[in-house]
Amino acid sequence: MLQAPMPKEALLELLQGRLRQAERAILHAQEAAAGLQQRIRHILSEEAYEMVDITIKKVEPVLVASIRKQGWEPDEFSGLYGVIGEDTRKHGVKEIAPIMVIRHDGVRENGVWDWQTHDWEAALQIDREYTPDNPDIRVYRLPAVERMACMVFKGSWGEPISIATEQMLKQMRDGGLPYAHPFREIFHYQKEGEDWSTFVTEVQYPLEK
Repeated sequence: MLQAPMPKEALLELLQGRLRQAERAILHAQEAAAGLQQRIRHILSEEAYEMVDITIKKVEPVLVASIRKQGWEPDEFSGLYGVIGEDTRKHGVKEIAPIMVIRHDGVRENGVWDWQTHDWEAALQIDREYTPDNPDIRVYRLPAVERMACMVFKGSWGEPISIATEQMLKQMRDGGLPYAHPFREIFHYQKEGEDWSTFVTEVQYPLEK
């Protein structure tokens, strides 16, 4: 490189790639730290994860624009919302509700997803149908669910919500409420730069008939 200096454009591309790698590492570290902080707070305040509040309600059909991927890790997957949003805005389509994750299948070990097997869908709830420019985007209606078991969780992603979700499923099994897939996660409140313990997520599992 010293003998034949790299062109400015190539050097910038290299440095920008390294910057993206560093930003992803920071995001992972922040997520891990937020989960640990939340766990420490629960231990210090002697809060238990043994009971969660579950409500059962009817969910109406929802029109979504979505991209479904398998084997994608969270940092890759989160970028799909920007891809979908850019396409919808181009067609004058509006988002009418919080963003949603639809989880179809995957393997979890001790509450942690195996991302190589995980099959999930990034979805924006929209006000009208349209024909996307991006061939990866599917516009369709999620069907109505007569009996949807719902839990609203305030706190960090990662371990805290995983533990709460496992307790939700245990309570449903113990109560004779068999559940089905896919299930949904709706992010009612998440603001970049805020303490992750303030986030509000609704977990929705359809109940079998």
